[in-house]
Amino acid sequence: MIRRFGALGAVALVLALAGAGGAASASTFKVIHVFQGGTVDGANPVGNLIIDADGNLYGATEYGGPNILGYGCGQDAPEGCGTVYMLSPPSAGQTEWSENIIHTFSVGNSGPDGALPTAGVIMDGSGALYGTTAFGGVESKKCCDAGVVFKLTPPAAGQSSWNETIIYDFTQFESDGKKSQAPVTLGVNGALYGTSSSGGLHGSGTVFKLTPPASGTGEWTEAILYNFKNGTDGANPVTGVFLDSAGNVYGNTSVAFKLSPPGAGAVNWTFKPIYSAETVAGLTVDSAGDFYGLGSSVFRLTKPVSGTSWHPTQLYTFGTSPPDASGPADAPTIGADGNLYYTTRNGGYYNYGGVFKLTKPKAGGTWTETRLYSFALNEKGYNPQGGVVIDAKGNIFGTAYLGGNSKDPNSNDPGDGVVWEISP
Repeated sequence: MIRRFGALGAVALVLALAGAGGAASASTFKVIHVFQGGTVDGANPVGNLIIDADGNLYGATEYGGPNILGYGCGQDAPEGCGTVYMLSPPSAGQTEWSENIIHTFSVGNSGPDGALPTAGVIMDGSGALYGTTAFGGVESKKCCDAGVVFKLTPPAAGQSSWNETIIYDFTQFESDGKKSQAPVTLGVNGALYGTSSSGGLHGSGTVFKLTPPASGTGEWTEAILYNFKNGTDGANPVTGVFLDSAGNVYGNTSVAFKLSPPGAGAVNWTFKPIYSAETVAGLTVDSAGDFYGLGSSVFRLTKPVSGTSWHPTQLYTFGTSPPDASGPADAPTIGADGNLYYTTRNGGYYNYGGVFKLTKPKAGGTWTETRLYSFALNEKGYNPQGGVVIDAKGNIFGTAYLGGNSKDPNSNDPGDGVVWEISP
């Protein structure tokens, strides 16, 4: 869907050392979708993309969409309340990806919807999508604009529209969390786990669990697993959590932590810090149960073999200026090759962000960073706000929050963002 200046198309650029994109190794970068914003399309993509078995990509935009006059979306979101979208690969004989706007958030226009998602979505085994919004919900009309957790169910046979269900509306009560800015995680029996960046008993955010109704109909039930105190436990989480096979929950603020379920006869989860660092970009877990994270460096936390202490290893320390990485956008993605792939909001050759690869060393060697692409202030996008997803062929997909417009370069409009692909 093209708004102002015609189709940009899939702009391909072969990158080489010191080339136009500032990459350090040959890769092919192309824009596969330009967001148009306004009442036509989403604007400003956020969080990670996900990919299904057919190669379709799913994601969210913070702004944009057809319904832009709803409550809570005026000054805060002049171009709308945000969208969830799907991008389908080119069909046989075609070259363009096609977009389907699955849902437009429309607070006040058609019910107590959420507004302004700041994270991507996840998918369950049935193809349903789950996500969060930082604003909106029933409580937005009372006092708090605290956000929601939502579910999008695929169209029934013969239908074309996805169906949205608000499965939890964060409340005005001080004990509840508010403004979830992270994706949720699926657990056993369809339960969802997540974080809120504020609210809770101490106002510093929470870790929560949502349990679906036993009968399949009725309301989901929320349980607060932990209230952050803004002490040695950190505060205001903006990344999600993940679970191990024993039901422990892991996540991070400025502290990487582990939450253990209550023991026999107990009711409270046990909080344990496992690493204190600038882990604001989230954590990734590998098949061995070790964690990888991004802060001022790329690090690994090795799972304890005996005892309870995790072993930290600094794999790579970011430089202090471009063209090195700066301001990681999300947790790293582990490729099938065992290498780490990540994006940064800043850094890169032009200091508008970049896409990087950290190559796993051979025995006795060191990890090596390669700059795959450097974003510039142009129509190919810049300032990514999410990580990457990699398909079975090794193609890397991600988004850029700004850029994409091919309008008058003297305009103050920074553009509505893009979805991009890097091919090996």
